[in-house]
Amino acid sequence: MKILIVTFCLITSLFSQGRLITFFTDFSSIAKNQTSFINPNGELFDIQNREEIIKLNTFYSSNLFTVDFNLSHISNNFDNNSILFQIRETYFEFSINESTDLFIGRKLFRQGAGYYKNPTGFLNSQKDAGDVNDLVKKNVGRDAIGINIYFENSDLEIVYTPAYTTKNTLGITGHELTAKYYLLYGNSDISLLYNFHSSFKDRMGISLARTFNDYLELHSEASFQQGSDIYYHEVIDPSSEFRIYQSSPYTFKKSDPAHLYFLGGINISTFFGLNIISEYVYDSQGLSKKEWKRLVNYAHWLKNFCGTTDLKAAVDGNTKWVAQSLNQQKEYLFYRLAQPVKDLTISFIGIHNLYDNSAVLISALDYSYKDAYFKIQSTWFTGNGISDWGSLLISNEVSLSFILYI
Repeated sequence: MKILIVTFCLITSLFSQGRLITFFTDFSSIAKNQTSFINPNGELFDIQNREEIIKLNTFYSSNLFTVDFNLSHISNNFDNNSILFQIRETYFEFSINESTDLFIGRKLFRQGAGYYKNPTGFLNSQKDAGDVNDLVKKNVGRDAIGINIYFENSDLEIVYTPAYTTKNTLGITGHELTAKYYLLYGNSDISLLYNFHSSFKDRMGISLARTFNDYLELHSEASFQQGSDIYYHEVIDPSSEFRIYQSSPYTFKKSDPAHLYFLGGINISTFFGLNIISEYVYDSQGLSKKEWKRLVNYAHWLKNFCGTTDLKAAVDGNTKWVAQSLNQQKEYLFYRLAQPVKDLTISFIGIHNLYDNSAVLISALDYSYKDAYFKIQSTWFTGNGISDWGSLLISNEVSLSFILYI
């Protein structure tokens, strides 16, 4: 199958006028975290220790039509022959007049000023801290119908997106309408957003970015929602008792009167090429220190409660439910340093939990030569076994990537 994908890539490139063909291959070596309170000694969760991906991405865009799709072969210690066809984008876009455009289809949206997170990215795909620009082409767009109206220094975008029952059916369970007004005011980019969802409470947002010179940019964004629409594990409620749940325990809603999601950051470019980005993220819907501690104590209670083999399956299931709350705390600090040296870029990324000082640390070497791109990346999760990042199921990962643009 690997040979077939490579052959298909070469044949397609012969007929690729107006297209961008990207051939991507990645190999990852993954180490299990033996000290996580969720998965002590690796007994409960069996994780893959390697993964190999070969992917062909084809992008084509004309005046009216855009299509972007992947054909991938994935191999790991669980599955050696997984083939995936994925449509990332496919939409029509046309002009009604000089100031109005319409589009319909599946489209990727990029809203917000933040690098690490986008509190106002109501339509965005979730970002990967190690690949925020989606170099490996894994994000998938939203099915949508939209209109863009352009003014002299501003524009208005209104987008309708349906919510489906499952990925494989066309049953629509909800409706979402998002409006964004963008204004260029001097050296400042200002966006005001409003999001309506038929099944959840409305959200409002503002995104700001100000460039002071060629070396300094400040940015921030925030979203506000009246109340909470997210369900949490029952045990974070101090009045609840520890017990074995026979159905999903995610039935508790916080009584927070408002949900505030905020990001503030700085982007500095030095005269010798070093780029520094630092961002603070606060999410009021995240778990507090006390709520996280109750989850940890509950997981330990489950382990001690499992005195007979008859209860092991139920205890294991309840422990897996606790794992759904990892990396959902309130405050994080993100920073990225990148230094280009001719065709080589050396970068370092850190994401710190400000409650327990656990962190994920990512270092990478990127090398570009003509239409080829090479990357080696190392990711380490630090912190003790009951900390936020230190409780993840893996302790470190090393990956080697190769990308060829045809």
